Amino acid sequence: MIFDSAGNLYGTSAGGTSTGCYEGNPCGTVFELEAGSNGQWTHNILYNFNGSDGWGPQGKLLFDQAGNLYGTTTIGGTLGDGTVFKLTPQSGGAWSEAVLWNFTGGSDGLNPAFGVIAHAGKLYGASAPAYYSTENGTVFELTPASGSWSETTLSSFADVDGGSPQANVIADSAGNLYGTTSQGGTSGFGTVFELTHSGSGWQEKTLYNFTTGGGTYSVHSALIFDDAGNLFGETVNGGASGLGTVYELSPAAGGSWTEKLLFTFTGSKTGVEPGGGLVFDAKGNLYGTTRYGGNHPIGCTSGCGTVFELAPEDGQWKESVLYNFAAGSDGALPLTNLIFDQAGNLYGTTAAGGTIAPACGDGCGTVFKLTPSGGGWTEGVIYQFTDAQHDGASPAPGLVFDQAGNLYGSTVSGGNHGSICAYNGCGVVFELSPQPGAWKEAILYTFLGSDATFPNGNLIFDQAGNLYGTTQGGAFGDWGSVFELSPLSGGGWSENALYTFPYPGGGDGNSPEAGLILGPSGTLYGTTAGGGNGNYGTVFQITP
Repeated sequence: MIFDSAGNLYGTSAGGTSTGCYEGNPCGTVFELEAGSNGQWTHNILYNFNGSDGWGPQGKLLFDQAGNLYGTTTIGGTLGDGTVFKLTPQSGGAWSEAVLWNFTGGSDGLNPAFGVIAHAGKLYGASAPAYYSTENGTVFELTPASGSWSETTLSSFADVDGGSPQANVIADSAGNLYGTTSQGGTSGFGTVFELTHSGSGWQEKTLYNFTTGGGTYSVHSALIFDDAGNLFGETVNGGASGLGTVYELSPAAGGSWTEKLLFTFTGSKTGVEPGGGLVFDAKGNLYGTTRYGGNHPIGCTSGCGTVFELAPEDGQWKESVLYNFAAGSDGALPLTNLIFDQAGNLYGTTAAGGTIAPACGDGCGTVFKLTPSGGGWTEGVIYQFTDAQHDGASPAPGLVFDQAGNLYGSTVSGGNHGSICAYNGCGVVFELSPQPGAWKEAILYTFLGSDATFPNGNLIFDQAGNLYGTTQGGAFGDWGSVFELSPLSGGGWSENALYTFPYPGGGDGNSPEAGLILGPSGTLYGTTAGGGNGNYGTVFQITP
């Protein structure tokens, strides 16, 4: 649904009065809900499709400055493969329809179900055929030309370049983006990719194809650079034992990249399934977490997880387990990356463990701190979630510091337990402030389900102190969103949904499972695990 300036709503539906579609069925409508002064709404049909001009309108409508409406039908039109249409208001409240493009099922694609957007007088959209099609989908451009419109296919996607990116991208100094996918590629176990920008748009290049993994999905962590321009990352599965690896990718002559395994996880003593991401210290040592493994099998069948260090020694990398979680008050299942403070202490979260509460049978999770002490490390719990006071549960995403030393993060569940998220809760964004002898938690925002659900990506700050993040569920539990939290002058924070991803299959993706990065001029970059024209996920940007 979209609003006009007067507060009326517009959308599309099935049904209608026409009988020109399959077995005499109606072909769909464009409708208006007119807002009345008494709080009532009046339903008006603006247009009934007849099949030859489109059938099955889906996707969000678009207004131009002249008040014309634009949209797509999934099928129908001259060849039955869908249309892009325009509705123009006429005197007396009537609307006239014009078909701007009839899809052919060739290089222009077919079945556009997601509406269009406008830029510089041109229309852009995506076609992603149904699951039974052998095609991979297109991104298309429609340009007005002498009273008609011409179409250009900008990009077609194939599974060979990877699929389902489940970690955030990173940028180099030139603005190129790097990331990982959890499936696809030449062996089906995912890829490392690079996106470079030029005047003709973004071009993707596969830097590495993973050759081993676990099952259909082989989740890979986000990447990090060292000072020499090498990339480092983790695989949750793969390696000689199938329990995960840490690897390095180095640029080679001719634009290729060389992969080197730095460490292979072998079992409980080393940790199992590293996937949260890595961080360097000033000496070049790497630190990360494993979600399973460790020396406390009683608390967790497969181990409760570890914090590890990898140190380069004589051309090799030596692993040391800094801490084994025990599923007690210390937490269990660390799923994300660690961060350092200026004193060299490490901070992170566990998705379970801590206080056993009615809402969380295995504990609602913790925020912890590791302090170097006497050649080892000492763990201390900063906060244990209980969800008893709507403080959230399962802080699976990582943390971020502000300039004053306060910590910020989110919980995937907990908080408000209304009708939409019910028992689990929709998740919260929280702040932890250091106090003498303790840390104080404050809830900055509680998701209600009517705005978004399940914030599961790391938060980031901009220079103005605003927070940005993603949710895996959109409004009413749909397909994900990007949100902004802004501090108010009188205290508190306001939430603004920057973008809500549409129904699965949309050309712009769905289900963002990772955080964002901030580019020049406030542009946000992120990934979605699903959707896109091949339904294998996307890399997206949101520009203010």
